[in-house]
Amino acid sequence: MNIKPTYLEAIQSLGYTEREARFMYIAATHSGYFTQRQYTRFTATVRGRPVTDLTAKLLGRRHAREETYHHGGHVYHLFARALYRAIAKEHIRARHRHSLEHIRTRLAALEFVLSNLQPDYLETEKEKVEFFYLNYGIEPTHLPKKVYKGHTNSPNTTRYFVDKFPMFLTQDSSSYEPLLTFTFVDPGRSVQSSFVTHLEWYSGLFARLQRFNFVYVGTAQSSLATAEVEFTKRVRTTPPNAIQRLIRYFQLRELEDTKQYSKIALTDLEFIGQAKKIFAGDPFDSIYHRWRKNEIWDSEISQELNDHYGGKQVNFATFLLPQDPLHFEQNSWFYRPRSVTA
Repeated sequence: MNIKPTYLEAIQSLGYTEREARFMYIAATHSGYFTQRQYTRFTATVRGRPVTDLTAKLLGRRHAREETYHHGGHVYHLFARALYRAIAKEHIRARHRHSLEHIRTRLAALEFVLSNLQPDYLETEKEKVEFFYLNYGIEPTHLPKKVYKGHTNSPNTTRYFVDKFPMFLTQDSSSYEPLLTFTFVDPGRSVQSSFVTHLEWYSGLFARLQRFNFVYVGTAQSSLATAEVEFTKRVRTTPPNAIQRLIRYFQLRELEDTKQYSKIALTDLEFIGQAKKIFAGDPFDSIYHRWRKNEIWDSEISQELNDHYGGKQVNFATFLLPQDPLHFEQNSWFYRPRSVTA
């Protein structure tokens, strides 16, 4: 992650160390909220003075507020205009108060970023809009957007990428061009997942891209497989290891069709269920019947898959958050820092 030295220096001028400034930049840019645990993990220290030093400064200088929830969870909200002005992000909405569900999502997004600090992130709406136009010639009309109605006699405002999920670039060894990665952050059990709606919202953009990665970030292992099925079905991109998975599905499907159930292991049942959703209907049924008759070979199957999916080179991956961010600091040691005079 490349952070402009001038931004770190500006935060440090407000009374913070270089390490504190680096964390504050990341938290302000990608979340607006953080927990003590997230800072201790970032600094690779145990709970104690480093985190209480930071929170004491933030509260004392009124750069952050501490919010406590009914279940005993604590979270810090970076809200000071001076802090966001220091990093040229004075007008982003992270400064304002938000709903509990929004906070959960932002904490989950920060958790992902803290676990993936190496890539270069597209941090702002302006950066993202310019990136797609300059690199792919994609006009803003094809980007995911939301129109906010203005007050009386005021024009409407169009905003892009309002989900603010992490989006970043990595160097692809097979190409000179950087590879773009999108993410979707599912904060977990307290909300109804809007993943399908999100994919539909991004459909116009995805249709105009031939190469990209997509990472589904979640807190529950059970949701990851379902997410892959929905992504593959709606984005129409070749599933990872498609030819190997399809042939394995054909082998198991043949055992089912010939009633050789004893040869199907219990561990295969989940795979069969997922494969039936991913490889449903034609051209897969047609390929299967030709495969059983030895009328088609792997190379020909691979070509038909490529034709079916339009040649898109898209990789879907999942990321299980290391700890459920919805708990905030619940049931953990917590020290309430004293006020500090600025």
